[in-house]
Amino acid sequence: MRESVPDLLEELLGECGVMGDGCGSSDEPDLPSPKPLHNALPPNVTIKRENPTHRLICFLKAQGKSNREIAKRTEKTEPWISQVVRQPWARELILEEITGSGKAALDVIFESEATNSAFTLIEIRDDVGMKGATRAAAANSLLDRFLGKPVTKNLNLHGKLTAEDELNNIDKELQELEEEEARLRGGRVLDVKI
Repeated sequence: MRESVPDLLEELLGECGVMGDGCGSSDEPDLPSPKPLHNALPPNVTIKRENPTHRLICFLKAQGKSNREIAKRTEKTEPWISQVVRQPWARELILEEITGSGKAALDVIFESEATNSAFTLIEIRDDVGMKGATRAAAANSLLDRFLGKPVTKNLNLHGKLTAEDELNNIDKELQELEEEEARLRGGRVLDVKI
């Protein structure tokens, strides 16, 4: 008789050391959870046995690489990378590596997540199914991150200066410049008429 899909999936996941409910339902005792990371999601699957690829993923994450960069380098999928780094033992290894290298843990985490956030903005910008305003906001956000916010000018649209006010401002600036010149010349004022 043919097995159901969930039974086959459970069998396959069990063979590779993965349990499907993320609760760690196994005969092994529960391990204490490592220090929490900001916005850390619990894994959807529990990886029971670590392998060298998992360790490489953790070391790359500790160096600040994004899930996308790690996936390309290890030839794994981004969702799988996400599941690996969500494991309690993986989080512990990542934190140990970060603190052992002398880097500030939050700096490394934010550095790696900045790349993921940029990729998310790019996906939103390029998604033709999104509203135009959402796509424009994502594009502007990308430009602001790269170029910085544009300089804005403050214009006085309501109170225009009169010609007399403008002349008074020019005379004031000229007087300030003459005083500065006199200070630089040691108090000697040159009286030059044009």
